[in-house]
Order: sequence, then C-alpha cells, then structure tokens
Amino acid sequence: MIKAITKMTVRPDKTEEFERLARELVCCSRKDDGSEYYSCNKSETQLNTYCFIEFWRDAEAFQASMDKGYFARLFPRLVELTEEKPVIELYTGLADKF
Repeated sequence: MIKAITKMTVRPDKTEEFERLARELVCCSRKDDGSEYYSCNKSETQLNTYCFIEFWRDAEAFQASMDKGYFARLFPRLVELTEEKPVIELYTGLADKF
C-alpha cells in the first residue's frame, strides 16, 4: 500500500475556492480503482493549511490516479491558490510488509 500526504498552505483570500476544488478532487479520487482512502483536511493549528491524505492499493494505482483528466484539471488549480509549493511525501507502512 502507498500512502501520500500532501500539505498545502492556501492564500487567505482563496480558501473558499480551494475548499470547493478540493471537495471535487476528493469525490473523483475516491471513485478510482485502487483508492483505499482519500481525504482533504484543514489544520486545527496552522492557519490556512490543508493536508490531503491518500491510501492507494499500490504504486500503479497511485500513478494512474495522477494520469486522470480530473487530476490534470484540478490539482494545478489548487496549486495556483497556495502561498508556496505543496509538500508531497510518499510512505509505505511498516506493517504493510509483514
């Protein structure tokens, strides 16, 4: 299983638009083959900071999701609304290998 965490800090005047687009991205991604879990979360401690948390069956499913038309349309628009470049990290669970 591949886990992706994407942290984005949104410009204060763009949070409403960001949340609208993020909801659409989450809805589309949850329907993808291999999507085990997909959410967008707003930080309780860091102003205007959001985190996408994704669990994918495998690396192929993760890559296939990024090749979808909706992702190519929505993700760049989300990035345009941020104050800085998103931080994207990929993880494999330790217990996933046993």
